[in-house]
Amino acid sequence: MTPYLFIGAALGVAASYGILAGIKVLLPQYAFAPEVVIRINLPVLLFSVAIALATGILFGLWPALQLSRTQTGQAMQSNARRMAGSVHGRRAHTLLVGGQIALTLLLLAAAGSAMKGFTRLMHEPLGYA
Repeated sequence: MTPYLFIGAALGVAASYGILAGIKVLLPQYAFAPEVVIRINLPVLLFSVAIALATGILFGLWPALQLSRTQTGQAMQSNARRMAGSVHGRRAHTLLVGGQIALTLLLLAAAGSAMKGFTRLMHEPLGYA
């Protein structure tokens, strides 16, 4: 489980640098003053990677910890499908799915707002010719 988190984080960092290079190519030549440097903020990138890894580990281990609380005798007498589909497991699954949907909507709204602000900045007069 953990190697996949690190691979995903590395791919995300590589994608961010690739997307930034693509944005720089798509920008008009004199869209910004020559002093302006568009680059990735390293502390923000490291914070984002740390949060992604922490939440991946936390929510990856949560179902395993929930299933580890069962009694050995109960596990041998019933099948795994019934245990994983218990009321407690379904409640946790519903909470996780609801939280995922809420965070997805929040991220979509934030991305839309950021893109709208960036578009507005691109069409703003610079004040000089």
